Amino acid sequence: MAEKLYCPHNKILEIDFERGLVVYKHADDGVHCSLMNRFDTAIGEILHEDMVSMLRTKRYLECVEIGMNMAEAKAYSLANSACLLEFIMIFRQNKEARDAIFQEIDRLCQNASFKDNQEAQKLFYLLLLILAEQDAHMDKRKRDKILEHFYLAYGLQFNELTEIVCQKIKSPAVFAELKKEILFLRKYVFTLRKQDQYAIL
Repeated sequence: MAEKLYCPHNKILEIDFERGLVVYKHADDGVHCSLMNRFDTAIGEILHEDMVSMLRTKRYLECVEIGMNMAEAKAYSLANSACLLEFIMIFRQNKEARDAIFQEIDRLCQNASFKDNQEAQKLFYLLLLILAEQDAHMDKRKRDKILEHFYLAYGLQFNELTEIVCQKIKSPAVFAELKKEILFLRKYVFTLRKQDQYAIL
């Protein structure tokens, strides 16, 4: 089966030639994609829009089930929407996209508490998996910045949020190293911080 190419609006793209140029159209309605056909679109803008679209259409729900490890999640995602690797790449590369994820969890928790909210829990679990994965190819300073960004959003609530999610998994020890890193940030980096950016508990 041929791979489908998605645009930042989360629509399947068709590639066409017009007046000697490659153009991108939405497969469902034939409309030119406003982001993919611009010459002044920044990569960060595309990544952010792609993440916003994934969140809006809830494609991320097809990336993982709570309790899966990263290898299982990758296989599961490939069998469904195949957006996990895209989600991980955008999460790691774009601060605005991470903000959009944090805001989405907060928005979901305005409708139902985190404890009773399957979508918010699944999205938070996906973030835990990404942050817990030790990727040898990832620059440590960059990973530390991402972890600090995550901490500012949910660091003070981290233990409680993780306990709620981990009640459903067989091996919560998978996040033990991540918990130590969060504790280090709390103790030595953000010692004066009294409130998370998003209070979802």
